Amino acid sequence: MNFKIYDLYSDLKPNGKEEHLVNHLNKLDVFDAGHNLRYLINNDVFYERGVLMGSLGQEYVASSNTIKNKQWVPIDGIEPFERTIFALDFSSNTLLIQNRNYSQKNLNTGIAYSRINTILTEACKTIFKTDFIPIVVNIPAGNEVFLKFFEHSRVLELKVSNLNTRHVLQGDKISKDKQFNSDLLNYWNTEDKNTNFLHIKASDDGELNNNPFALLASNSPNAKIDRISYYNENEGKSILVERNKFDKFEVPKVTKDEESITVYEATIDEINNRRGFLRAVKQVIKE
Repeated sequence: MNFKIYDLYSDLKPNGKEEHLVNHLNKLDVFDAGHNLRYLINNDVFYERGVLMGSLGQEYVASSNTIKNKQWVPIDGIEPFERTIFALDFSSNTLLIQNRNYSQKNLNTGIAYSRINTILTEACKTIFKTDFIPIVVNIPAGNEVFLKFFEHSRVLELKVSNLNTRHVLQGDKISKDKQFNSDLLNYWNTEDKNTNFLHIKASDDGELNNNPFALLASNSPNAKIDRISYYNENEGKSILVERNKFDKFEVPKVTKDEESITVYEATIDEINNRRGFLRAVKQVIKE
């Protein structure tokens, strides 16, 4: 299971009222979705280790059928609901909403997000007296987000693709030694045009910040940085950031059909283990 990441524009500052928010959400009434359909916050919302977990239940138009007298007929009396998990991490000030597909015609990701956002906006205003403004985290085009890690962190791993279509690299970013810089650029721009991708890792106590090939590949026009791993001083461990997962938070080994409590516990564990990733993604977007 994976979640879409949303940065919260304003700090929630719960001031010890997290359980008040839990109780408020668990006591909410059923909402009218129109067309005789309903949606609600399931009453299993709970808070643990800095994370509030909950789920949105949305009724959908049933299309269940059976065979009767050799004819295809609908089954009456079914009121099915689809579940969408959400998490609110107070420590990183982040909202996570489950990424999922809806086969039902009256449901989609936009509707689910809008309903969760509206409910949490009202709840946070009531309980915390603060605004609730989620901003979707998207990676900008180009490599600028990844190159920032070379400026303020110890880079441990780098993977760059699209090198066989790179444009000519110029400048003096590779080495302060002008002759060495010139020789490297000449080799890179003329002799090494058949390289497609580069994947390089530092030794346990090393870094790639001054590695000439890491700098050549990452700064080449039209090249694409796919992943970077860096050491986060505040977290005391390495953080992996991948382009195709930049806006997603993965919770492995759980599926959309697991019991809510199983999903909740696994998600809380993963958030507490990878909170540094959430902070890093949000920080590089803001810089």
